[in-house]
Amino acid sequence: MLTDLDINNIRSLEDAIDCIRKLLNLVETLSQENLELKRQNQELRDEINRRKGEQGKPKIKPSKKNPKQYSSEKERKNSKKRKK
Repeated sequence: MLTDLDINNIRSLEDAIDCIRKLLNLVETLSQENLELKRQNQELRDEINRRKGEQGKPKIKPSKKNPKQYSSEKERKNSKKRKK
C-alpha cells in the first residue's frame, strides 16, 4: 500500500498533491474496509449468541420525527367551571 509513496522524492507541489491524494484514497479504502469488518464481526457475534440460546443485538430503527404537538398546555390554561 505505502510502498509506492516515497516522501524523499517530493520535489514539487504536484508531487506533494499526488502523494496526498494517494494517502487520502488509502484512508478512504481502509475506512470502508474497517466498517465492513465491524459489520461482519457483529453478525458473527450475533450468530454465536443465537447458538448459545441468547438473542443477538436488536436492530433498532431510528425514531421518526413527529410533527404533531401532544402538549396539553392549552387545555391546562383554559379555566373550567367547577361542578359540585
